[in-house]
Amino acid sequence: MSEAPQTVRVWFASNRQFADPEGDGLDPVATSRRAQTLSLGLAEVKIPAGHKRGVIETVPPLALNAAAYPKFELGRVHLSTCSPKPHLIHTSHELIQQSFRDLVEQHQEDWRQRCCVFVHGYNESFEHALFTAAQMQVDLPYAGSMLVFSWPSAGTYQGYTYDQESLQISRQYLLQFFEALLLLGVTDISLLTHSLGARLVLETLSLLKLKVAAGMWH
Repeated sequence: MSEAPQTVRVWFASNRQFADPEGDGLDPVATSRRAQTLSLGLAEVKIPAGHKRGVIETVPPLALNAAAYPKFELGRVHLSTCSPKPHLIHTSHELIQQSFRDLVEQHQEDWRQRCCVFVHGYNESFEHALFTAAQMQVDLPYAGSMLVFSWPSAGTYQGYTYDQESLQISRQYLLQFFEALLLLGVTDISLLTHSLGARLVLETLSLLKLKVAAGMWH
């Protein structure tokens, strides 16, 4: 049990659409809609005092005094959207790589060359995926950079068909993310997956293997 509250910083990549009313990349709202570009970012997750290992503390559904319950909370979120040029449908690898490098340089104190990538499964929200990654980083504990790839799950039990379709189009974006990590010089990458996320990772690694075999990756 942790006696003091903690703030954990989790890196993320996502092909969800984000609502960013201010247009400054700070504290955007993730949606379940599918984007045609990859977004990168860094999020703060606040873990309450008294956190128990293996638990993501939340407020009970029928709680009368929600403020009295310790809970995981999302803090500041920094978003960098790799917007493609107008004549391109998909974001170029060069733009993704530069955006990731710029983000790492801006938050160098939070970056480690040893990484763990968590890919969530069906019926998952962006926020809860970040909570899960932060909880694992604290509970293991993990000394490297914790990263999340959050694909556009509907976040409902009824959304399985939508999630399966989202998974199919998410492979190219997860592949871009893996390639960006490798181009940053990361050589120690651990993978954690859940549910449909395992299928997404396996299919993406198969695509990467084909690129290597075809001489398209060195």
